Amino acid sequence: MEATAQGVAISKPQAAPPQSEPTKEAVLVGFDMGTNTSVFLAWHMGQMLKHPVNIVPTILGVPKEGLLPGIIPAGKDKLFGYEALNMKLHCTLVRPVKEGFVDDLESTREFMAYMRDLIDPGRHHPIWAVVGSPASASPERLRDIRRSCVGAFHRILLVPEPFLAAMGLRDETQLSRSDYFDPVRNSLFIDVGAGTTDLCVVQGSYPTANDQISFPIAGDNVDEKLMALIQRRYPDVQISPTAITRFKEQMSYVGGVRQPCDAKVSTLGKMVTIDISDMVREACATLIPPIVQNVQKLAARCNSDAVEEMMANIILTGGGSQIRNFGPTIEKELAALGFASARCHVVQDYKELVAKGGLKTARAVKEHQWSILM
Repeated sequence: MEATAQGVAISKPQAAPPQSEPTKEAVLVGFDMGTNTSVFLAWHMGQMLKHPVNIVPTILGVPKEGLLPGIIPAGKDKLFGYEALNMKLHCTLVRPVKEGFVDDLESTREFMAYMRDLIDPGRHHPIWAVVGSPASASPERLRDIRRSCVGAFHRILLVPEPFLAAMGLRDETQLSRSDYFDPVRNSLFIDVGAGTTDLCVVQGSYPTANDQISFPIAGDNVDEKLMALIQRRYPDVQISPTAITRFKEQMSYVGGVRQPCDAKVSTLGKMVTIDISDMVREACATLIPPIVQNVQKLAARCNSDAVEEMMANIILTGGGSQIRNFGPTIEKELAALGFASARCHVVQDYKELVAKGGLKTARAVKEHQWSILM
């Protein structure tokens, strides 16, 4: 492990296990359907496929009525991902996924069809995809994810996202080294996304429902809290949700010494600079209590002999993990509850982690384990 300013960066995964033998025509995919961003990695005929874009905002845009010809690219009645965001002035933006789950089935299907065309332009091959799902997803929620993938993927396997993150983090080439800590041996993964925060105990096997907790307090809640705090302090400020997210991503921190956070915003049509430091810290701090409470719940469910080592290997991933001083603050709160061994390790290169784990899993899955989508 390599020390970093925010914790410990775990070694990146290298080679995947040998592929099982599904049809040679299939493109195997690890897919992370996120509330804000979706990510895929693909494999075909013994090699990784390279794509110009594999990380896409999970959003679609519907052009507004009355636009002049040429404003929207010709022939398009829906825009997706970055193209939708670039045309946000002229489109109504729709987020098809909310709190990690399908919110609007038809919009999600349209978005997934767009992603399918990015994966395999021309639709020459069937796609078999391992798709990450939030921890502890109900059967109804899982059914909605499957239904959203009909027409985009031919076969599918749903796996909890924190487990796929653990698989993505694992470096199989290092397993023979005595000084390498295998992240799937006995760890607690905390994935702080936009819509949900997922916790999962990974102890060398596929997690059970008892090993997982998911709750809808995550990055979007921080955005909402920050917006409310700014509007209360500066009622004349005009600020968009996109700008709020940008401020959060650039300035987020918790605990510790007060950090300077100056934001340029519009007030009565003029650009001014306001100090939002205390508001950023307060908004980000809303993530800490529910995480600590649910870590305590999972620890109570585990074998007592395994808890100390597990608590020393808390892996923080997802966008929320990048908040400055996030890991040390969680450690401090857990120590106050008696978990003296608690250590948080922040994954720096987190964006493709679930997709990496999904692709590893896809290459190892036996053909009869896939669900066929009709």
